[in-house]
Order: sequence, then structure tokens, then C-alpha cells
Amino acid sequence: MAINELESVRRLKTLEKYIDSNIELKNKIENLLLLQKQMINCKQLELVNAYNDYKEQYSNLKESILLIPFVEEYLELLDENHLMLKNIFKIIEH
Repeated sequence: MAINELESVRRLKTLEKYIDSNIELKNKIENLLLLQKQMINCKQLELVNAYNDYKEQYSNLKESILLIPFVEEYLELLDENHLMLKNIFKIIEH
């Protein structure tokens, strides 16, 4: 059985298509990534107050994204498929 034929991979692709077609959700995810970058920059520059502000914004935005039912499933499938690929690579390496 090919990896693309696995139920979890097919479901992941279905959810990705939905995310890509949902402009509001896509924008929220992009903003989440921007906030994450800002947090990293502030931490490196030791800007504690700015870091805490960005962290709070990040947490609030992440919470609002996770309230969307399929997003949590999507993240779980990403983890599951990532682990599967890691295991496949380990088998191939040995």
C-alpha cells in the first residue's frame, strides 16, 4: 500500500484543501506564524515586555484557531504522519 493511500494521509489532504480554501483561517494561521517570529526576535533581543505582549496575542489567536473543530484533527494528523515518516526513514537508514 502506498503512503498516499493511507486513510490518515487522505484525510490530511482533504483538511489541507479546506484550510487553503478558507481565507479567514489561512490568514489566522499566517498571523500566528508572524507572531511566532516576533516572539523569537524579541526573545533574542531580550525585549521582555514586547515578548510577553506577542506571546499573549499568540496564545489568544491559537486558542481561537483551535476552536475550529477540524483544526485540532488536522494538527493531530500532521503529528501522526510526521512520526510515520520518521519511522520509515529510520527503517530505510538501517
